[in-house]
Formats: sequence, structure tokens, C-alpha cells
Amino acid sequence: MDLQKLKSFLGWSTAINFAFIIFSWLVFVFAHDFTYQIWANQHNLSIEMYDAIYISIIGFYKILVLAFMLVPYIVLKFIKK
Repeated sequence: MDLQKLKSFLGWSTAINFAFIIFSWLVFVFAHDFTYQIWANQHNLSIEMYDAIYISIIGFYKILVLAFMLVPYIVLKFIKK
């Protein structure tokens, strides 16, 4: 795989992952009660615990995307051929 393909792969992967993060945030904001009811029935969670878990998972996912997708993409943008 050449650098151009790798750069393109990382760029699109970053964009798709951030779209998923934005979608998850929108679900959290606009469908909070609905998703809470689904999880509360299955796992017996309080609303505070649900919020903490949801935000922690999305935050961890965001850190992974930044570290393993965006940073390598930026580094490859600076590499000269």
C-alpha cells in the first residue's frame, strides 16, 4: 500500500468515525430517555450511571479515533515524497 492510499484510508476512516461520534452525541441529546429506558430495563442502571457510562464510552472512542486515525493522517500529510 502506497502512502497516498494509506492517507486516503486514514482520512475517510477519520471522517466516518467522527460522523459516528456526532450521531452518538445526537442520539444522547435527542433520544436520551428512549435509550435510557432500553438500557435501564436490561441492566438496572440509574440515570446518572447511564449518563456516566455513555459519555465515558464515547469519550474513549473519540480518544482512540484521534490517536489511531487523525494523528497518523496528519503525520502523513506532512511527509514529503
